[in-house]
Parts: sequence; structure tokens; C-alpha cells
Amino acid sequence: MANIGQIADKEVGLSVRTKLNAAIEEANKVESKLNADGYTAADVKAKYEENENTNAFTDDEKQKLEQISSGADGREVELAKSDTHVQWRYVGDELWVDLVALADLEGTTGDDGPAIELQTTETMIQWRVVGDVDWIDLIAQSELKGDPGEDAVLPADNVTGTGITHIAAVTEYPDTEVSGTLYVLLPEVPA
Repeated sequence: MANIGQIADKEVGLSVRTKLNAAIEEANKVESKLNADGYTAADVKAKYEENENTNAFTDDEKQKLEQISSGADGREVELAKSDTHVQWRYVGDELWVDLVALADLEGTTGDDGPAIELQTTETMIQWRVVGDVDWIDLIAQSELKGDPGEDAVLPADNVTGTGITHIAAVTEYPDTEVSGTLYVLLPEVPA
């Protein structure tokens, strides 16, 4: 004897099959009518996409997505660090958006790296790991040279009580020293 669940399954199955067959039959009628009226598939697609709320994925939308996936440029962003977060915003926007908490970026303390050495040549500052043979250029000395600055002026009642009121950075000591000036000898930097 069949139980109620088996009977319900049969009834639901028949109902679904009946509805599906009716939908297929209706679709075939619509297709026949459209073909008889001279509509092409492109005509039907255009008519469908003209309606609101059809959730159509239009050709325009496809093109926008293709531009995105092909690497079309987006808006420029800026990054910043607050007291608690790494933040971002679009260039020109006022509002910063928290990206990640700084606390989430902290890890365990790692081992110290190898010791390095620095040296200068006539034109470069170089570095290497202690014990290595080859030196690696770090920066050209010419890139470190800026415009000449002015001598620093200390207040007349300076804290040291030495009477020094000026500090001058020089590459060689002058023949005649100016009273109250402290001369700091700097290494010569190539021009």
C-alpha cells in the first residue's frame, strides 16, 4: 500500500511536468508567431531589453564589464595612515575609509637580518652584507646635494654659555675664523 508521501510526490511530479509541458508549448507558439510576423532574434532581444525590470544584461552593460576586465583605468586613490588604521580615499574626496587596522598588521618579532657595511666612492654611496665581496650602489652622491643653506643663528643668550651664536657647515676650515661661530667640518661632496 502506498503511503501519503509517495502519493504527494507523484501528484507534485505530475503537476510540475504538466506545467513545464504547457510552458514549452506556449514558447513554441510564441516562436512560431514571431517567425511568421518576420521578427528576427535581434528584434526580440531589443524589444525585451526595452522593458523595465527584465534584469536584462544589455550589450552596453557587457561592454562596460569588458572594459573593466581589460584593465580600463579607474579613479586614482590615495593611501594614508591614521593613529589606528591604514586608510584610502579617491583623489579629491574628503572622507577617508579605514582599510585595515594597524594592530592586524603586527606580527611576531623576527630574527635580525645580517649586518651591512657602507662605503663611499668618488661618486656613489654603496653597501654590502658584511663578508660579501661585491659592493652594491645605493645612491649617487650627486643626488644628495641640495642648494646651499644659510648658517644657523643661535640666540645671543645661548644655553651653552660658550658665546657661540652661529654654526657654519664647511668643507675646510677658513683662514680667518669669525668670533662666536662654531665650524662643523663636512666631507667634501662631489659636484
